[in-house]
Amino acid sequence: MRSIAIVVFILLTFNICQSQMRENFFEGSGFSLMPSINYITSSSIQLNSNSNNIIEQNITEELKGGIGYGIALRKRFGEDLILGISTQYIKIIL
Repeated sequence: MRSIAIVVFILLTFNICQSQMRENFFEGSGFSLMPSINYITSSSIQLNSNSNNIIEQNITEELKGGIGYGIALRKRFGEDLILGISTQYIKIIL
């Protein structure tokens, strides 16, 4: 558990440092590749979201947390235009 806390701390520190360096992030080829990690504390699923009955719409299933990983690829086109694509994998524990 302690090793997970250390990894999360390092990743959060890395993200804070990255936010301070964003101006130089696209130097060279104009591409940016940014990994990410997310910790989900809890979540819920609305089981009957399309139901006409308001009581059925509000029925939810509570889930535990999980961990998600992701990566984003961005390309800068000029000073004011950046296009990007990203993907994420999230595993939620029931």
